[in-house]
Amino acid sequence: MASNENRSPNNREYHPHSSQRNKRSLPPDRVSLSSKRMNRGDRVDQDNKDKPQKDVNLKLSVITGSRYIPPGRLRQMQDQMTDKSSTEYQMLSWNALKRSINGIINKSNVSNIARIVEELFSENLVRGRGLLAQSIMQAQLFSPVFSQVYACLVAIVNTKLPTNGELILHRLVNQFKKSYKRKNKNDCVATVKFIAHLVNQGVAHELLALQVLTLLLETPTDDSVELCIAFLKECGMKLKDVSSRAFTAVNDTLRNVLHEGKLQKRNLYIVETYLKILKDGFKEHPPIIPSLDLVSEEDQITHLVSLEDNLELHTELNIFKMDPEFLQNNEKYEQLKAAILGDGNEGETEGSGDDESSDEDKGEILDNTSTNMDQFKRTMYLTLMSSINYEETVHKIICMKLPSGSERQVLDMIQECACRERSYMKYFGLTSQRLCILKKPYMDAAEVSFRESFATIHRLESKMLRNAARYFAQLLYSDAIPWSSLECIQLNEEDTNASSRIFIKILFQELAEYMGLVKLNERLNDPSLAPFFEGIFSKGNPKHSRFSVNFFTTIGLGGLTESLREYLKTTAALRVGDDDTSSDDSDDNNSGDESSDSSVAADDVEVTNSEIQEIPEENVNDSAPTLGRYRRQDNAEQRESRRRLEANSEIQETPKEIIDNPTPKRCKNTHKHDSKHRESRNRHNLDDAKHTHSRDRRRYDQDDRPPSRNRSRSPHRDKARKRESKKHANY
Repeated sequence: MASNENRSPNNREYHPHSSQRNKRSLPPDRVSLSSKRMNRGDRVDQDNKDKPQKDVNLKLSVITGSRYIPPGRLRQMQDQMTDKSSTEYQMLSWNALKRSINGIINKSNVSNIARIVEELFSENLVRGRGLLAQSIMQAQLFSPVFSQVYACLVAIVNTKLPTNGELILHRLVNQFKKSYKRKNKNDCVATVKFIAHLVNQGVAHELLALQVLTLLLETPTDDSVELCIAFLKECGMKLKDVSSRAFTAVNDTLRNVLHEGKLQKRNLYIVETYLKILKDGFKEHPPIIPSLDLVSEEDQITHLVSLEDNLELHTELNIFKMDPEFLQNNEKYEQLKAAILGDGNEGETEGSGDDESSDEDKGEILDNTSTNMDQFKRTMYLTLMSSINYEETVHKIICMKLPSGSERQVLDMIQECACRERSYMKYFGLTSQRLCILKKPYMDAAEVSFRESFATIHRLESKMLRNAARYFAQLLYSDAIPWSSLECIQLNEEDTNASSRIFIKILFQELAEYMGLVKLNERLNDPSLAPFFEGIFSKGNPKHSRFSVNFFTTIGLGGLTESLREYLKTTAALRVGDDDTSSDDSDDNNSGDESSDSSVAADDVEVTNSEIQEIPEENVNDSAPTLGRYRRQDNAEQRESRRRLEANSEIQETPKEIIDNPTPKRCKNTHKHDSKHRESRNRHNLDDAKHTHSRDRRRYDQDDRPPSRNRSRSPHRDKARKRESKKHANY
């Protein structure tokens, strides 16, 4: 027990941890101010002693990643570090890179793939190669439903950084081999789906897919067949197009497994379902979704990886390692990022303030490196491919606030995307149509684009040419561009080539399919648009007109050339009439006979079109000498017989005995051939001489004769016709 002496206030010793107890024990008037100051000072000294230890513990926790620190606090700590190449700073930047890549990968989906790609390339993917592969594989393993999204992301990164794509593929193959040996079915299914979509995107070669199928079907079991079916559903259509023989062999193996019936009923049902999908042509399982088909075949970089290769996993890239050239490598990646994303606008805001006057003196800055154009094309491409429908695309383009004069570039980018598709998509035509209807500058730019595209159509490939024709046909049908733009087409043999004819053919066939032949014919015969179609339906040169008629008849649109056919008939009839009048005038001058009709005055010869239409048919032959070249034309048989009469002078000198007795007696056998020849020649001349009269008599007899139901020729009718012809000849 303590003594009273030690308990007395005078003998108490000061202790920092017992200050509050002392205060409570002592009366308030006896606590001195000096003791209060002493206590506060000791507490501050103690806090200062503990602060360095707390900072060290905080840095260690940040470096090791064992403690969460808000991003703002982390950036503040990075700013406080003066030595950027120190280990602590590199460790902080490594942890920040890891968190950023994981966050970007976890929020990626079909709708925001374009924005995700930009954010991903803004990070240092060269330094974070291992982190990117680890994050993508882990995300795909947890959610195999998004395998197509991650495969598209890998394909885009692979076009710019092939080493990243190769590393991901090597690790995937290694993961499949490990999970297959360990008989981990869930991991096998997820890995197999990811490999299948990488084959569809062109990152992995189809040889890897065939090796996986061979391994699974080497000894068919319930699990291996199920894995094989899951793999074929994802990349079966791709393998069918690329290697049809191997694909057929795999299907035959599955049919044999089904016929043997050694598997469980569930797996046999899975095989039957797959065979139905195969029969339908994989309609419900396309290799690539259209919204994720962002990498063209020209930009794809395919890696040939086999299951038997020694794979380079580079697991050391997943762990932090100090880089002695940290700052130089960061600067190199900044240049690479600028080349990929086209960040050429970083220095636009630096010239403000005092440098405005100097910029005005220097004049406008020209971008001769086409960096801005590349960035614009990249933005337009991602906008077109990331939108759900054409209305969203048009809204995004209008919200871009593009400078005036860039309408032509927008339409050219849309047309180029439409031409590069495997088959034409109306999505691009609807986008251009809406832009042209909303704003007049887009319509003018589309018209100029049509004229220039037709002038350079021979430079396009067959697939691009067909898509371009369908694209412009959709714009013409919807009146997005005026029909006057067809004025540039000259349809003739001299001004067209094979490519332009194919373009015109597909253009008008698509218009006929959209509008129908009747409405298209009405539009082409519109008097207000007739001057613009003179190059297509030319009426100035009969040669060009015949070429146009033959062209449209060949492509199955002969109904569009009715006016041209009438024009050609009228031209031919007038030309024959001029020849007949000239021949009649020459005959009259040679014979010296003056007809009464030739005395008509020149004023009476000039007849208007209305007067020609009012002339009755029975008076056409009487007025023929008066009307000249406006008279009605005779029958083709009459013109032919008249020409023969004029050409053969032997008809006028035919002896009378031949006319009276047209059938001469037979000669001896030695002159049998000559007599037959003379007989046929005389009959031919007599038939020509009496052609008109016999034709009229035959018409009269045929009119009086009752109509016969059976119009087929018979030997009795032929004999009757021969007798009738002999009677007319004697007449």
